[in-house]
Parts: sequence; structure tokens; C-alpha cells
Amino acid sequence: MFFIILLVDAGIYIKATRKNEAQLTHVHNDEPQIPVLMNRAKDNIKVAVDSNIFQGTVESEDIIVATLVDSNKNLGTDVIVDAVIVDDKPTIWYKDRRNLLIIGIIMITAVLAIALLIRESNGGSVYRSAQPSMFYSDMSTDAPIDIPSLLPSSIRTHAPSLNPSSRLLKEFHDLTGGPSWNIKWDFSSGQSHCKFFGITCDDLNQIIEINVSDNNLRGSLPSTLGLLSSLKGFYVYDNSISGTIPTELAMLSSLSELYLDDNAITGTIPSELGIMPSLEGLRLFRNSINGTIPSELGMLSSVTRLRINDNFINGTIPSELGLLSKMGRLYLDTNAITGTIPTDLGSLLSMRFLYLQNNNITGTIPSELGKLSSLTRLLLRDNSLMGTLPMELCTLTSTTIYYDDYHISCSCVNSSYTLGTPCS
Repeated sequence: MFFIILLVDAGIYIKATRKNEAQLTHVHNDEPQIPVLMNRAKDNIKVAVDSNIFQGTVESEDIIVATLVDSNKNLGTDVIVDAVIVDDKPTIWYKDRRNLLIIGIIMITAVLAIALLIRESNGGSVYRSAQPSMFYSDMSTDAPIDIPSLLPSSIRTHAPSLNPSSRLLKEFHDLTGGPSWNIKWDFSSGQSHCKFFGITCDDLNQIIEINVSDNNLRGSLPSTLGLLSSLKGFYVYDNSISGTIPTELAMLSSLSELYLDDNAITGTIPSELGIMPSLEGLRLFRNSINGTIPSELGMLSSVTRLRINDNFINGTIPSELGLLSKMGRLYLDTNAITGTIPTDLGSLLSMRFLYLQNNNITGTIPSELGKLSSLTRLLLRDNSLMGTLPMELCTLTSTTIYYDDYHISCSCVNSSYTLGTPCS
């Protein structure tokens, strides 16, 4: 509206060149187009152009700012002038009409842009901001979502018609060589993502399981997997996945099993995985993972199975692992682990399988391991352990112990061990 008012107020601009003031002429009705200067009184002037009378002010030697006051009149007699309407006369606010037009276009564009922003902020295709919760436990997978610094604000799936869950699956599919999978997902078929191979959904069509193990997956895992808040099982073992483990997987608060074994994964074990409250099984074995075992894994209160064997893990065994009261299987073998066996492992009363062989572990065998009454198999050989097999272990009649008998002597009498014991 402001732009329109400016155009009205700007008036008409007339360029008039005065001729000899002594020269007079008569204007007849059949010659109404002859421009004349009328009632000239210093700066105030009337000009006739094309049978219309304009009244205005002389702003310069030959420029008049005028507005229409009457039309189709017999103009009478006065001094002859040459007059023509022009569009480049400066106004009081703007240099010329071209600038006025440009400003008007800019203002209209700005109004349209603001209107679009308001519409998008009230819905449409705009994603809502991710919640600050570490687990995103109340986020609906099928609701619009925004990719944080860890997920990016736009998921480039090139499939704008897909729902949010399908978009996340498509990014996972594309980044792991989907076209080369043994059993593929077809996003162009219109089929529900819940019908895809390896996908299990709940009654609300939220994804609760992805199982594409042994399916020729290649490439890396996308961080946006952390947005599948209802996911309970993620199985991609026996593939050729490379890259690192996304820390964003820690946001999967409902995840109970994470199986990434038998791939080509590199990097370290993210300490963030220790905050996954529902995780029961973590399998990372037979990859190329290096670094140390994060002490934060001792926070996995629900875990019963932890297998990180056959990697390049170094450093010591964190004593915090002794807090995993539900632990039944702990496989740390075939790495480069150093240091001693933590006595805290004797608190794992549910332990059935403890594999520590083929490392660089030193020191003696803790007698505290004799408290593991459920222990079925203890593998200690191919380390640098010394000393004596504790008497406490001799009472574990259902336990098979593998150790280096040429470094360790046995104090057990009438041992029932079937392998590796020098006891008689």
C-alpha cells in the first residue's frame, strides 16, 4: 500500500522549454495539442499538454512538477512553450521513477518472503527442531524431524514424497550401496517401508528392527540412524561396512541388540554407547576397531553379552566392567590388551563365558574369579600371566579353564579340568 501511495504523490513531471515570451498565438479547438504556458507567476505555473491542464511548480530551468487539474479546455492565449511529459524528474524522496519502481519491487518481494516464512513456520515441509534429550525417547519417528549437527538439517534422499521413516531408510540404503545389495529395497514401488526385506514395524508403522545381515552392504553407516527412536534391533553383521561407528546410535534408547560384527569398521568404540539403557547385546567382533575399551561401557546396566574380540583394541580392561551385574558373556580375546585382570570381574556372578586369551595381559590370575559360580569356560592362554592357578578356581567343578601351563602352576587337587591343567 505504501508503494502505491508514493506513485500517486509523485505527480506528473513535465519538461517545458520557454520560447520567446513576446510571441503569442491563438489556440483553437481544432488544435488542442499545442502546449502553452498559462498564468505564469514566478514559481507557480500552469501548463497545457495534450488538451489537459497541469498545475505545478518550476523546480529548475525547464522542469515542472505538476498535477492534473482539468482537461479538454479551450486554453486561450499566452506565451508559447514546448512541453512534454517526462519520467526522470527527481522527486522529494527518490532520485527518479526507476529507483522508485526498484524499491517497490524490493518491498513486494520482502512481503512475499515474509509470508512464505510464516506459512512454513506453521507447518508444511519444515522439520521441527530435535529435542535436547540425549535419548530422544519421546520422539515419534513418523513426525517431522530435524537433523542435528550430528544429523544434518536436510537428508538428501531425492525422494520428497517419502515419509520420514522411509527417508531415513533410503539414506541408509544409499550410503551402504543399496543398488548392489543381494536383496534390495525398491522405494519407487509405493510399497510401505514396513514390507521391505529385513524391516519389522510395530502397529504404528514405526520401525523396530532392521536385519540386513549378510546382504552385501558396503559403505558407511549414516548418523541419521540415531533418529529411529523405536528401533530395538539393528543387525548388519557379515557385510563389508566400513567407516566408524556413529556416536548418534547412542540416541536409540530402546535398542536392545546392536550387531555390527564381521565388517570392516574402523576407528574407536564410541564412549557414548555406554548411555544406552536398553542395550543387552553388543557385538563388534572381527572388525578393525582400535583404541581402548571405554570405561563408560560399565554403565550398560542391561547388557548380558559384550563381544569385541578380534580387533586391534589396546590398553587395559576397565575395572568398571565389574559393574555389569547381568553380564553372561564377555569376549575380549584376540586383541592387544595389556595390564592385569581386574579383580572387579569377580563381581559378575552371572558370567558363563569369559574369554581373555591371545592378548598381552600380565600379572596373576585373581582369586576373585573363583566367585563366578556360573562360569562355564575361562580362556586365559596366550598371554603373559604368571603365578599359580588360585585354589578358589578349583572349586568351580563345572568350569573348563584354558591357560598356559608352562607359565602357571596348579594348586588344585583331583582337578576335574579337561584341558590345559598340569594338576594330577
